[in-house]
Amino acid sequence: MRRVMIGFATAGALIPLCCLALSAITDYLNPNSTSLPVPGAMLLLWPPSFFLRAEPGNAGVAVLVLLNAVLYAGAGRLLAPAWSFLSREENKTARRLLLGLISAVACVALLGPMGQRFLYEIPEGYRTWVVVTYQDPACPSLKTGGVYVVVPITPTGRAYTSDALPSRDWRYIRYEHIGPDGRRTPIQSYRNAARQIWLNSTMLFRSAHEGFPQKGFFIGTEEEVRKSGSMPYEKRKAADT
Repeated sequence: MRRVMIGFATAGALIPLCCLALSAITDYLNPNSTSLPVPGAMLLLWPPSFFLRAEPGNAGVAVLVLLNAVLYAGAGRLLAPAWSFLSREENKTARRLLLGLISAVACVALLGPMGQRFLYEIPEGYRTWVVVTYQDPACPSLKTGGVYVVVPITPTGRAYTSDALPSRDWRYIRYEHIGPDGRRTPIQSYRNAARQIWLNSTMLFRSAHEGFPQKGFFIGTEEEVRKSGSMPYEKRKAADT
């Protein structure tokens, strides 16, 4: 029984660290996302409002992570007797059902809020702003290629579609330069020294008669994005209904 209690307490103490690790990984993969990475994981930390707003390097994060580790360790210790009861041979079926339920809830909480994968196909050599206009009934829908929703960008850095504006769910996004011969070159978007994708701006008009929703990002160096200014949106007139 003592070993079970120590094991559960240790596992509980590791939960906050695992949540932060998942958040760090998803932020590295898509630092331009305006939504919360792995929402289900971060909401397991207390208080969630603090972790949603905390800036990198905030000293309070370490203190609250330690507090969460203590709280989860205590919860794990309290659950140890229940697990010992379920570990008995006569309770094998109940134990399997409980583990299945916990696994299903964890998968839904961690992976359910993630959106579709997007692939932006950008003409080779193009740099500066890319702007995509959504919900324009005069334009075609976006097509899928494998596991990705493909967004083809014109030589002027624009794309137009009748599809709805993507939700704010966290999503994996890939960016590629497409050469005249079809050769593909990945554009670095991860949070590292080679990063070339910046910002994630959205322009919403008050009504469809003023224009359609637009989302944009910048391709270039960190110095170039600082000098770029705001996203160059188009105030296009929507068709009369």
